[in-house]
Amino acid sequence: MTTHFSIKPRTVHLWRIWIPDWASEAPTLRLLLSQDELARAERFHFDIHREHFIVVRGLLRKILHLYTAILPEKIEFSYGLRGKPHLKNINLHFNVSHSHDIAAIAVTPDIEIGVDVEKIQPHFKADLVKRFFSNKEARALLELPEEQRHIAFYHVWSRKEALIKALGEGLFMSLNTFDVSATEKVEMVLVTRETKKHYYLVESFTLHPDYQAAFATSQRIEAVLHWQWLPDTEPLLLS
Repeated sequence: MTTHFSIKPRTVHLWRIWIPDWASEAPTLRLLLSQDELARAERFHFDIHREHFIVVRGLLRKILHLYTAILPEKIEFSYGLRGKPHLKNINLHFNVSHSHDIAAIAVTPDIEIGVDVEKIQPHFKADLVKRFFSNKEARALLELPEEQRHIAFYHVWSRKEALIKALGEGLFMSLNTFDVSATEKVEMVLVTRETKKHYYLVESFTLHPDYQAAFATSQRIEAVLHWQWLPDTEPLLLS
C-alpha cells in the first residue's frame, strides 16, 4: 500500500467512496476512530447510520494517512468555533460529506475547502426554496422547465452547502445571503462577511447520476484530480 501522496499547491483531490462497498470493513475501520468519534457513532439511533459514520470517518483517516504518513489511528483533529475539523499542526486542508450511500472527501494543501453531496429526490422542494434560497436563485429555478427543477434544486443546494463549509460557518450562516448559479458548473461567488467582500470558487462535479455534488475553495485552483478507493485495492486515479 502506498503510504504517502504528494499534492501540488492550488490542487484539489476529490475522493469518491461508495459506502456499501466498505460495510464488511466497518469493524476494522472502527478500530481507527478516537474516543470522541466512537461516542458520536453511538449517538446514532439506527444501525445503518452508525455504520456509515464509522466507514466514512475510518476512511477519512486512511486517506489522510496517505498524505501525512501518520498512522490512521494516530491522526489528531482540532475543531473550529463552528465545528469544522482540521488536522493538528499540519498544513493540509480537507472536508467530508456523505449522503445515503456515497461519501465525498476533498483534500487540498493550502486552501480552505468545503464539499457537499446530496441525493436527488424526485420532487421539487418549493418550501425549502422559499426558506433558504435567495430571490435570484428562486427566480432562476422557477424559470426552468418543471421536469428540471428538482435536479437544479440539488445543484444549488450542494453548491451553497459547500460554500458555507469552506467558510467554516456550518449552519450558523444564512443560505439566502449569497447567490449561486442553478445551471453553471464553475463560478466565483461573492460573499460578504462583516462588511468585507470575499470571492469563493464553487465547482460542481459528478459522483453518480442520482447525486449532486460540489466543492468550494477560498481561492482559485489550477487542477482537480478524482480518486476512488475500493476494499483490497490501491487508490485509483479516475481523472
